[in-house]
Amino acid sequence: MAGVVDEIKGLYAQSAIVAKYILINIGIYLALKVFSFILWAAQVSSFDLIDWLALPAAPHELITRPWTLVTYMFLHEGFWHLLMNMLWLHFGGRILYDLMGSKRFIKTYWMGGLVGGTLYLLAFNLLPAFQGSGTSLLGASAAVFAVFIAISTYSPDYQVVLPFIGPVKLKWIAIIFIILQLPNNGGNIGGHIAHAGGAIWGFMWASQLKNGRDLATWFDRLADQVSTWSLPRRRKTFKVHKNPAPTSPKNSHMERKSEMQQEIDRILDKISKSGYESLSSKEKETLFKASDKS
Repeated sequence: MAGVVDEIKGLYAQSAIVAKYILINIGIYLALKVFSFILWAAQVSSFDLIDWLALPAAPHELITRPWTLVTYMFLHEGFWHLLMNMLWLHFGGRILYDLMGSKRFIKTYWMGGLVGGTLYLLAFNLLPAFQGSGTSLLGASAAVFAVFIAISTYSPDYQVVLPFIGPVKLKWIAIIFIILQLPNNGGNIGGHIAHAGGAIWGFMWASQLKNGRDLATWFDRLADQVSTWSLPRRRKTFKVHKNPAPTSPKNSHMERKSEMQQEIDRILDKISKSGYESLSSKEKETLFKASDKS
């Protein structure tokens, strides 16, 4: 058993950030299935773990389970629900990661889930048509919507090759994606509201980012703060330098950083006009190294 656990840990550690999020979703799904089986075998029917982790619409339930605004976006009850979300997350997430880096992928996923969940809560508590329905929300759909709509907005002319179809621009796939998710008589109106929240966030954030403005810089600061909690504290060391050389007016490091940014902007421009496949192997390598450092 220890060997299996070590292999799973190794797989997770070696995976890129998008694959890690997919593994987290799959792992939680499987763990809940095992836990539900144990409860069934023990004939314990009074505790519903899904209900404990899903986002409730009722305020009095939300107050007692505030963590659900986070846990719901990693929670899936049905296999097909999980499969479709993970396929779309892999598809859109890989492109977003390649073009924008790991930090922006993480931010888009979390912010899409939070905005989608918040819009769901507002709708079911402020709109008379939904009040008193007693529903709960679960699934990564809002986060997935945010990821895919964000990258489709940021680079709408980016081309992907679809089986049996050929090269297609992301903006057309995004339009079809949205149409397929429009509410119908089948229900799940709460899920559709959350989808809309994720899509709205992805569109607004990417649109502003193209204009040089990040709507969620506070999230970066929060994420950096959280990451420092898990790092061991280092003792401060002091170095004394005698006769320091005068500072050069030209900072070579800043110059190299500026030149690299200009090169990345040029590559992204080329992708927007001609698609990812138009890049040379050197340009792809440059983009990959830059995204890995983000």
